[in-house]
Amino acid sequence: MIPDLETCFSLLRDYRVPVHIVGHSVVVTKIAVVLGEALRVQGLDQDMSLLAAAGLLHDIAKLESITTGVDHALLGGQWLEALGFSEVAMVVRHHIHLEPAPWQPVDEKELVFYADKRVKHVEIVSLDHRFADLRDRYGKNVSSLGSLGNMEKLTRELEKKIFSPLSWRPDEVVTVVDASANGQRRLLDRIAALYEKYIDIHPEV
Repeated sequence: MIPDLETCFSLLRDYRVPVHIVGHSVVVTKIAVVLGEALRVQGLDQDMSLLAAAGLLHDIAKLESITTGVDHALLGGQWLEALGFSEVAMVVRHHIHLEPAPWQPVDEKELVFYADKRVKHVEIVSLDHRFADLRDRYGKNVSSLGSLGNMEKLTRELEKKIFSPLSWRPDEVVTVVDASANGQRRLLDRIAALYEKYIDIHPEV
């Protein structure tokens, strides 16, 4: 079962996810949805409902990780699994811990993983910018730097995999997101409206 958009925002409220984290998740969702639709046009089918839900909920446990140090990808996956959202839980668990699969078609967990690496706070940035920021924030020891190095290598390979069938480049993501049309635009506009409502109802979160 995949929660609809309203249910996703209700879950974010229930778990008291701060507005700034939800804002980040909204931008990640936009990228994942736009890439998913572009790949669908090329015959690489994606579940758009899954992309939207997993994008919105991928950081549902982030506040818990900030306060306790727990792995928020695994914990968020556990929470969602317990609620019966097993498909979304699978994507959420993999948004940090992704195994490379270059021989398989691009799937939803790869798109959410990649989209997350393209967003610094609520700004769409290049991988160069994003990983420089991550090294500044988290690369305080050799272990962290090694993990980030492995993640960066995986993400760059994934970027090639995602964009190889597309007619536009990674540096055009902002333009393509802004130019989204038809059903894709309606979905993104609905997410934006729900986020505005989230801010209005829970400004203190």
